[in-house]
Amino acid sequence: MDEGRQVTGSKKRKLLIVAWSNAGGGAAGASSRIFEALLRHGEDCALDVKLWTMTGHQAFTERHLLGQPRKSNAHRLIERWVWFLRRGPGHVLFRRPSFLATTADIPTGAGKTIRELKPDVVNLHWLGNRTISIQEIGRLGIPTVWTLSDEWLVSSSALHYAFDNGSTRRQRLVDVWVSFLKRAYFSRLFVIVKSERLASTARSSPLASRIYLAVMPNPIDVDFWGVGARREFRADDTVHVGFGYSGRQAGFRKGADFVGPLFSSLVGGSANKNSWRFKLSLFGDASIDTVPNIPAGTEVSALGALEPGALRELYKDLDFLLVPSRLDNTPNIVIEAMATGAIVVARQGSGAEDLLEGGRNGVVWAAGESVDQLAGRLLSLEPKQGAELQSLAVLKVRASCSEATYALKFARLLEGVLRPEVAEAHGWEVPCG
Repeated sequence: MDEGRQVTGSKKRKLLIVAWSNAGGGAAGASSRIFEALLRHGEDCALDVKLWTMTGHQAFTERHLLGQPRKSNAHRLIERWVWFLRRGPGHVLFRRPSFLATTADIPTGAGKTIRELKPDVVNLHWLGNRTISIQEIGRLGIPTVWTLSDEWLVSSSALHYAFDNGSTRRQRLVDVWVSFLKRAYFSRLFVIVKSERLASTARSSPLASRIYLAVMPNPIDVDFWGVGARREFRADDTVHVGFGYSGRQAGFRKGADFVGPLFSSLVGGSANKNSWRFKLSLFGDASIDTVPNIPAGTEVSALGALEPGALRELYKDLDFLLVPSRLDNTPNIVIEAMATGAIVVARQGSGAEDLLEGGRNGVVWAAGESVDQLAGRLLSLEPKQGAELQSLAVLKVRASCSEATYALKFARLLEGVLRPEVAEAHGWEVPCG
């Protein structure tokens, strides 16, 4: 980062990133990427950054803290009593939570631990599993940035995703209670979302007047993902398709049930091209069991979780990465795959298509377009057209998602919220709100 682009006029701020995720989960990966980007470029951006992962993630630098917050005996007693009430008769008799089932108001002690670390700014990432309560967040007394991946903060719902549960009487009661807590405890919120889809939800949120909003996809190490040569588009008339996700219960949200029919349409639509071969590679938590309707006799590989180097080599061999998500927010795999030159196919309106610029550097599955119509478009791409989409994808990610770019924008947006006069003096971008 050259001298003219540095964040000037501000003191070095101590930033604490707080996140919860299972090992290998999307939130763990995303918060680690944000941390690494700000760690590597923090000196240039007046940031001193630490990451606190509450569970399930391996420490990889001395600035990565691990472990659950220390809970007092009172916290444990309250937690157990509330847990008992919420499991209650409904759980015992019908194997479902009682109407009180929400984790939003169970104190954990995380707020106390955060204050003891004495950061100037707290960056809260995806939260869950009774990691920190709404009241504890509201009482932090420390400027807070959210890098959120779902609707929980910016909607009146207690759910992380709108379709996680039906509109039951219990859920409506929980939503009313959680909405009350958010209105009572959340004041000024600086929120960074990864997609325009989530941004539109935030703008119509009951908390919209309190939200300073910015849209930025996660950063990646573009040099790492760009290393090595990639296979030519549809080399030897082999069509290599990939699909993956992390998160054991993410299949419906990620559109796993679309993959089999789309792949079948690709195979069936190429019946007059006898020399074409089709390969389907599944990775992460995606497996043959979670992707139904795959045509018999096709080459399918269930690869499981891959290390970054192996994942990069897979991307470089793909012609298409399928991202048929019903509801998503520019997943990490979209950015990674584009950096290697793979052609991403994403559903319109899901949020995953933000970087595709309407199909300029990828393929957008338009609303109302059938699986067969989409398959026909993919099959009609000539090698020259495919190569152009690949090169434009690489250029887009390098310009928009590099670690240096993210760190600079993050720091300037932060100063724009905390010290508007500094942002105005330098002509920096300021979040809306």
